[in-house]
Amino acid sequence: MCNKHLISFAFIFILFTAKVFGQKDSLGPKNIILFIGDGMGLSQISTQVLSSKKKTVFESFKHIGLIKTHSGSSLITDSGASATAMATGIKTYNNAIGLNLDSLPIRNLFELAAMNNYSSGILVTSPLTHATPASFFAHTKHRINKEDIALQLSRLNIDLLIGGGRESFFDREMDDKNLLDTLINNGYKIIDNSADKLPELGTLDIDEKLIYFASDFFPAGAITGRMYLPFYCEKAPPFLSKKNTAGFIFVVESSQLDISLHSNSTLEFKSEMNDAEQAIQELLDFVKKDNNTLLLVTADHETGGLAIEGGKLGKKLQMDYTTNGHTASMVPIFAYGPGAKNFKGIYENTEIFEKIVELLDWK
Repeated sequence: MCNKHLISFAFIFILFTAKVFGQKDSLGPKNIILFIGDGMGLSQISTQVLSSKKKTVFESFKHIGLIKTHSGSSLITDSGASATAMATGIKTYNNAIGLNLDSLPIRNLFELAAMNNYSSGILVTSPLTHATPASFFAHTKHRINKEDIALQLSRLNIDLLIGGGRESFFDREMDDKNLLDTLINNGYKIIDNSADKLPELGTLDIDEKLIYFASDFFPAGAITGRMYLPFYCEKAPPFLSKKNTAGFIFVVESSQLDISLHSNSTLEFKSEMNDAEQAIQELLDFVKKDNNTLLLVTADHETGGLAIEGGKLGKKLQMDYTTNGHTASMVPIFAYGPGAKNFKGIYENTEIFEKIVELLDWK
């Protein structure tokens, strides 16, 4: 009888253990990092891989897919419509921010994060009011409404904000509000680019929120020595992970890739691409140590119609552009960490939102 009981107990224990491990696998990641290379299509990544003498960060990813980027109003999207699709799961018209085709607001990832007690952060090399970052927290009919976007941002509780665009918060045309005071009253520590060095995050109190304005307008380009994107890709994830036990969502944009591609400037593009790769490597290093974070690397659209026309492996390539605007080319998505296998295949950019929400079990 005793042996029978032991056998029964062992059998139940095995079943229970299998169930627990199965649940753990199905739960997916605790944290999400979404890196968006603005305009970074497959050709842009190909230039990095083919011109490098060593293995690039992109070759560390085993789960890779392709994203269809068209908007709800055009085959060729703009950053507002594309970022809105990723942030809300809804296709919308070009230039819209956080709205559907009927101009009605749609709940976004950062609003869901707040509802689920998640930490949140945004790091960009554009103004914080620019189309891509704005689509993750704001709702407005046109991306040019940067002062309205700044007003909405000043009332939110995003833990970490790094980018340019300080002028929209105090030098305003739509009203005489000083939103810097609003941010301070909302618990933010504000640091601007007058500081001698990049502010460290480890010195902040656990309940303190930070907004670092790298510029009053657009931050400097990587070609001029801008270094804060890789720096904060290293520092921000540990900071956000300590804010609470629920988890965090962190959106990063290499914004000025797009600017270099619009101007068809190969020198500026290569500088921005190198900066982006360093930043992604910092994020990947964190993800590999953490084991609870899913890293997604993708683009909102392709810019420039970039073509590789010659050159040698590991050396300088001959590049040309077919346009100074966006194209309808699909863009790659790279995934690393728990839940990464869900991002293989070819699908709409709206499914990035849907897959994230499903993995995090956000209703």
